[in-house]
Amino acid sequence: ESVTTRELTDLMGISRSHIYHYFKNWQALRLAACSHFMYAELNQMAREVENMPPQQALDRLIAQYLPVSMDATWVLYMDVWRLAGQDKEYSLLTAELIQAWDRLMEKAILDGIQLGVFKPVDAARAARQLAALVNGYADTLMFITPLQTRDEVIDEINQVVRLILG
Repeated sequence: ESVTTRELTDLMGISRSHIYHYFKNWQALRLAACSHFMYAELNQMAREVENMPPQQALDRLIAQYLPVSMDATWVLYMDVWRLAGQDKEYSLLTAELIQAWDRLMEKAILDGIQLGVFKPVDAARAARQLAALVNGYADTLMFITPLQTRDEVIDEINQVVRLILG
């Protein structure tokens, strides 16, 4: 958030006018950079869980949602989510990303239902419910001195997964 156009162009070894040839302003550049990073992370995760058994894929997706520490990735997500409350383009980006992550979770649930690993449920609804649960725990792990460890949180989430999916 505190990087200037001059710092960026100096680091890249290009002129400031060159940046503005591709982006109409600093905000457009920031939005494009955030979008690129977040979709790259999403696509990498989709590739990672693609051939996993459904329970393992679901476990991996849940773990991805939970911060290990307040690192640069989580700071970026927090900035984007904050901006989404103020800016329509960031709001659209966050809505798209939430839906895309939910679809990854939904696919793992559907695969599990087909294989008999999970009981038949409305997979889209279950994915949204689990995502909401995990996001709530993520906030707790990031902002509040946790009374529980990350492993205890994962255990609690897995208890809910068993309730929802059997």
